[in-house]
Amino acid sequence: MKISLTGTLIAVLVAAGLPASILAQTTPASPTPAKPPAAVSPAPAKPPAATPAPAKPPAPAPAASAPTELPKELKEMDTNNDGAVSEDEFLQYRTRFLNALDADKDGVITRDEFVKLAEPPYVEANDPNLPPLDQRRRFLNDQFTALDTDQDGKLTQAEAVAAFKVNFQQLDRDRDGKITVADMTAPEPAKQITRAQFIENDTKTFDKLDTNKDGKLSMDEFAVLGAGAPPEAASQVKEQLA
Repeated sequence: MKISLTGTLIAVLVAAGLPASILAQTTPASPTPAKPPAAVSPAPAKPPAATPAPAKPPAPAPAASAPTELPKELKEMDTNNDGAVSEDEFLQYRTRFLNALDADKDGVITRDEFVKLAEPPYVEANDPNLPPLDQRRRFLNDQFTALDTDQDGKLTQAEAVAAFKVNFQQLDRDRDGKITVADMTAPEPAKQITRAQFIENDTKTFDKLDTNKDGKLSMDEFAVLGAGAPPEAASQVKEQLA
């Protein structure tokens, strides 16, 4: 049994005749119960940040549409309007165009006449897509050297036609004897050359340059290969041959 010492002490003091007021002072006050701490309302949780929507992948670039008709120049060659350019049509057009360069109408094209292709009216005077005039002239000068197979300084119709036939074969990619829209998108045939062809081409080049046919190339004969090249390149060739 648990005994309260406080209650026993009060009972002894009452028995001793102490006034009640004194007893009241000596009676310990009942402790005021501590107020429970005010309940702290938890701060409302922040809603989770919205997950950004995944970025849309870029739209694929539209595929380049295949050509549906021949380029302008080839359409002009197609004299029978069948949608294809035969070899005959190609050669006739190119030959007629080349003959227009023959200013003196002597049946051959000189280097000076050929290089006129770099100037109006054959090209637009202020076309921003064209290289500078001197660069165009050098290019045409090199082309003339390649076309003039006997290196006599004159381009005959036979020499021109031979070059035009090669050009036709390059454009006729499917080798069906005509140039069509399909040739514009067909893959270019792989270019290959055999050892025998390489040696034959070099021999032909040598024979063209050997103008006096003595079986040797002089410095002047060899320098023809650099015709139209920048002066510094030509001087380098001459230094190597000296």
